[in-house]
Amino acid sequence: MKRKIRKRIAVLCAMFAVAATAGSAAAEVSDIGPVGAIEVGQGFVLVKTGGNDYLAFTSDTIPPGCAEYAKTIDTLNAFQSIAQAAAVSGKGIRVYYSICASQRYTILIDLWP
Repeated sequence: MKRKIRKRIAVLCAMFAVAATAGSAAAEVSDIGPVGAIEVGQGFVLVKTGGNDYLAFTSDTIPPGCAEYAKTIDTLNAFQSIAQAAAVSGKGIRVYYSICASQRYTILIDLWP
């Protein structure tokens, strides 16, 4: 039963993240791999995988010139939850991202078998 609940939560988080990014610029796809690290701070989430850093910021904290990639705090929480679920379960993640000011800005994160 717990497994079903966790799976449903992961699916809902992914669906929420997709809905929150509707209308975003075209995304590229990252390397698919295990979660290397997750860093969370005031208004940002950083997920490391495939040797790269993927960032997500709220509109209050995003660097100048990249405002179109700002996310809500709820979306940042969803990104963090999906990355933590992958790390705990031993699954990998796939990160969709766009590049702005030489940084990879997260558009969507999903679990990868």
